[in-house]
Amino acid sequence: MAQIRVVLDHHLDVVEASVLASALSAAFRVGNNLARSIFLNPESQQSFEDWAAAAALATTMLRRSLGRHGRDPRYDSLVGELAAHSTSFGKYWARPEVDGWERGVLRYFNPITGVQAYEYTLEHQPDGRVNMLWSPADDASRSASHDLWERSGHR
Repeated sequence: MAQIRVVLDHHLDVVEASVLASALSAAFRVGNNLARSIFLNPESQQSFEDWAAAAALATTMLRRSLGRHGRDPRYDSLVGELAAHSTSFGKYWARPEVDGWERGVLRYFNPITGVQAYEYTLEHQPDGRVNMLWSPADDASRSASHDLWERSGHR
């Protein structure tokens, strides 16, 4: 089975995603913006079993990106759009950052395989990109991940 991997640029745009990542959640499809998906896309919102944890993580990642890369028109536009169209984003933006945000566990709901828990690690690259690496957190999630892999055409 392949690795679950998502690569984000400094605006949280998905620039690469493994087949399994895209099958796990619509938020992880190339071309999507992770923050926009979490706060503005109802389909993606339904795929995060613990939406509050995903929202807090995305907000922290946006703040940290600002600290690393500074403001630019694209960043300002994204934060402005999120603030204008999501009252939840404003609430999370006003909260303190999440501690230990570079590692953790998030739970997903997939309509085919049900609820799954994945441990994630964020790896910052010199070019400003962030690798999100995921692994199943328990046997049930490992089995569900295997089912998703097979259903996505791999055997």
